[in-house]
Amino acid sequence: MKKFLFLFAALALSVGTFAQNMQETVYLKNGSIIRGIIIEQVPAQSLKIRTKDGNIFVFAMSDVEKISKENVSDRHFRSNRRMTHSRWSGPEIGYRGFVDLNWTAGVGTTSGVDCIGLLTSHGYQINPYIYTGIGIGFNYFYNGTAANIPIFANIRSDILQNSITPFVDLKIGYSVLDAEGLYLSPSVGCRFQARRGLAFNIGIGYTLQKYNFEFFDDYDYYRGNLNLNGLSIRFGIEF
Repeated sequence: MKKFLFLFAALALSVGTFAQNMQETVYLKNGSIIRGIIIEQVPAQSLKIRTKDGNIFVFAMSDVEKISKENVSDRHFRSNRRMTHSRWSGPEIGYRGFVDLNWTAGVGTTSGVDCIGLLTSHGYQINPYIYTGIGIGFNYFYNGTAANIPIFANIRSDILQNSITPFVDLKIGYSVLDAEGLYLSPSVGCRFQARRGLAFNIGIGYTLQKYNFEFFDDYDYYRGNLNLNGLSIRFGIEF
């Protein structure tokens, strides 16, 4: 009887150990492998998986190659986790926000009309590649001691699903205060992910700011518009 109980306990322990080592495994089309527990799955749309260290990742089903259940040792799991974090660090689907420091050098007919400003954009990451949002900023034209506030729509595409990836960005809207008029700013750059939920961006672009003006003097009334064109450099963070 004692032998039977001992064998039964040993068998139960073996089954329990085997079950603990079983992990749900998600294979992505980009070659990454994520192991953990799938906590949410929307058919044909997305899945959410929690890894052993508590991190939660969300993937579009279009990026998933296959899903399986595998027996993985702790050592293998830790090694694979490091590989996964280094190979896939794209933005997660959901809220995404940006804060950028912007410096623009005037070119063409407005050469010398330089400005420095701060821009922020907040919106939604639709899928691993496309972000849309709205934003607001403040620019100070220090050569002419003028200022404006651009209010804009923002669309951005991250080209790769890596910790370092090029991106393209477009902001379009309208500015108020001293330099009032159409605001348009396309740019390209590179995104560097520091950790999950935090990344740094550097980019260059072209800014078109329409300046609608009108003024009077002793004899005449003047009204028109001027293009405040400039080359921009941006440094920022995202969260």
